[in-house]
Amino acid sequence: MKKIFFLIFLTACGSKNLNKNTTNFDMNVTYEEFKILLKEYDKKKGYPNIDI
Repeated sequence: MKKIFFLIFLTACGSKNLNKNTTNFDMNVTYEEFKILLKEYDKKKGYPNIDI
């Protein structure tokens, strides 16, 4: 009985999107281009509010 619960627990913890590539680490940019991209990202997203 413990094995069945353990198997159900393991299958419930699995992710359905294992092959989804959400990050892009293969960008070939210079340091200056990266700084510009980082500033644009900060303008769009901003900092999280941790005072809640």
